[in-house]
Amino acid sequence: MTCIAAVRDSSKPNGAIVIGSDSSSHYGNTLSDAGSQKLFFVNLPHVTMLLGFAGQLAYGTALKYRVAWPDLDPGLGVSPTKDGVLRWIHGPVMDAIREGLRGAQVEQGDAPEGTAIVGVAWGAGKERQTMLLHFVKDQVSEVIYPYLAIGSGEEFAVGVLSHVFDKKLKPALKPAVVDALTASERHNAGVRGPFYVTELK
Repeated sequence: MTCIAAVRDSSKPNGAIVIGSDSSSHYGNTLSDAGSQKLFFVNLPHVTMLLGFAGQLAYGTALKYRVAWPDLDPGLGVSPTKDGVLRWIHGPVMDAIREGLRGAQVEQGDAPEGTAIVGVAWGAGKERQTMLLHFVKDQVSEVIYPYLAIGSGEEFAVGVLSHVFDKKLKPALKPAVVDALTASERHNAGVRGPFYVTELK
């Protein structure tokens, strides 16, 4: 069981993204600490992604180790537009994810189930841009609010983040994520600390 919470500074195109996870994982009735495995970076020559996943561990393992992540198309130029990056996500990236999940299915006999929050950063200097995405299995959509939570207790985390962002135009990102995860831990038995919080700039 997992809770992932994410926020983005939406006050500027290159706003920082912070994603945090709890550390709960279970095999049958045995609990273990898998928090460090739920967040990871994908560093490519022209784009960086920070992923936090929930669902079956096999889903996250496939994203981390089986997907041959493609770099941005050089034809998009040095500073691609957001539309260009979204076309890359919906095309080559989704194709690579489907192929990675197929490999996991062949090995395990079942397609791994899961969902992920993905922060994406591209461009350099003043042309740097970021966006927050939501992956569900092998589908993707852009997050319309500057926050999102997935997994166990996500409704509690989203409630906290909604309140924080409604009250402040520019809240402190890392404390907001920790507060959201803390609320999920307090009200959902499937969520527990310690929490892992990572930033994508």
